[in-house]
Amino acid sequence: MKTLFLPGVLCLSLWAGTFGRCDDAAGCMFGKDRMIFPKGFMLPDQQQDGPVPPGWWEGSYQGARRPGDPFRQRVEFSLVGMSQRELVVREGDLGQDAADAAPELAKALLDGPAWRERCKAADALGKIGPGADAAAGALRKALKGPEASVRRDAALALGRIGTAAGEACHDLAASLNDSDLRVRGCALWALGGIGPAAAPALREALANSNAEVCESAARTLARMGAAAVPELRSALRDGNPYVRWGAAHSLATLGPAAKDALAELLKTLADDGGGVRLEAARAVGQLGAAAKDAAPALAKALRDEDFAVRAAAGDALAKIGPAALPSLRKDVADTDPRVRRAVLRALCKIGLPAMPELRVAVGDQDAEVRRQAAAGLGELGPAAEGAAAELRKALGDADPLVRGEAAISLGKIGPAAGDAVVELARLLGDPDSDARQRAAGALAEIGAAAVPALKRALGSEDQRVCRLAAFTMSRIGPPAVPALCQALDDPSSEVRWLATAAVGGIGPAAKDAVPALQKTLKDQDPDVAWQAAWALRATGH
Repeated sequence: MKTLFLPGVLCLSLWAGTFGRCDDAAGCMFGKDRMIFPKGFMLPDQQQDGPVPPGWWEGSYQGARRPGDPFRQRVEFSLVGMSQRELVVREGDLGQDAADAAPELAKALLDGPAWRERCKAADALGKIGPGADAAAGALRKALKGPEASVRRDAALALGRIGTAAGEACHDLAASLNDSDLRVRGCALWALGGIGPAAAPALREALANSNAEVCESAARTLARMGAAAVPELRSALRDGNPYVRWGAAHSLATLGPAAKDALAELLKTLADDGGGVRLEAARAVGQLGAAAKDAAPALAKALRDEDFAVRAAAGDALAKIGPAALPSLRKDVADTDPRVRRAVLRALCKIGLPAMPELRVAVGDQDAEVRRQAAAGLGELGPAAEGAAAELRKALGDADPLVRGEAAISLGKIGPAAGDAVVELARLLGDPDSDARQRAAGALAEIGAAAVPALKRALGSEDQRVCRLAAFTMSRIGPPAVPALCQALDDPSSEVRWLATAAVGGIGPAAKDAVPALQKTLKDQDPDVAWQAAWALRATGH
């Protein structure tokens, strides 16, 4: 690439021995016998269309100022053969102020000798926007042109013109089957830009054999908002399952704006297609409490053969809230454990109003149901104090996951679960390591009430229990210091070492243990004495 700089004039780019296109800061474009000038360069109105005699020619033109058109100005330039039409193409960059140039741009779009010029004309019409509605017919014709780039830019221009290009919906719908991916995408975007008038065309696109087009059409319909709901309601009754899926998917994306489609969505919950049922359940869930009348139908969907549909139905019931409890109560004792699990997921999300059902479910025959129920009670925090008895019983469950979940939930209840410390301390010796760790965490959350039980566990013959007890007392902090000081006199050197380490772990807050630690510096076991010295440093002494 060679570049010739002409001071004060223009920058010419020569490529492959012929004039090519230059998109540099000067914004110029050259051909063998024509040239398009930078933004703002215009010929006067009286200049006739057609090429200026080729060759270097210098002149001065006065562009007449018109009201509201600040861009027209006196320009002096040098040029290589050009036409008014080519300069009008550049005028499109001025946006809506160049609306009067739309007819010339439409001619350039259809008659331009080079595809680049036609692309530029389409792009300019798009920049003009709604003011270029007179060129919509030319843009529709350009959608059928041979060059994909021109078709793409024509589609974009129609979308930018907006509602005024409503008559182009059929042509844009046809472009959804274009061989070029970019053209299909721009056609979809344009239909969205046209607005509600394009809803019928987009509904037809839901049946497109290309899955990407179908899904994109659904998203485009959803972006139209409530204006697309009537068309989507009709689409839910379509015989094509792809159309029904796309309609339900769009309604799910719309959220509360789709409330008028509730009746059709309830019927769609019984659709033959699992994917359609799934999207219908999601759409109902997005309506929230406004869909309380849908609770029985959603409860029925909890028995769906598709897990995803069951899960979506449960989520929808949870979003409806306490109003869905009557329907859920009927299924808490369902013979199918899959149904009970789906019910439990919904109850857990509903929260405190569902606590009675969750307390019952902790004793369910299915281990997964019991685990979910215990976890749901834990999410209620201290408000689940009334369920502590059921959770204490669950600490002895045959399933280690249930035992661990019950321990976590008791810990979330906090000091109010103090009556469970004996069972939790016993769980420190559980064969399952996760259950042991969760019991230790629960005891730490309960706090001072757990100290006596932990002190007893500190003297256990099981070293795992001893270490967990010491670690938990360290987490409890100052309330555990007196018990740890007493443990410094234990006959077992292992207990003394653990107690000393726990005091050091508390840090400066264990200052009351300093006298006992100083005494322990003389312990007959050197490991204990060394640990006491470390603990004293940790307490700040």
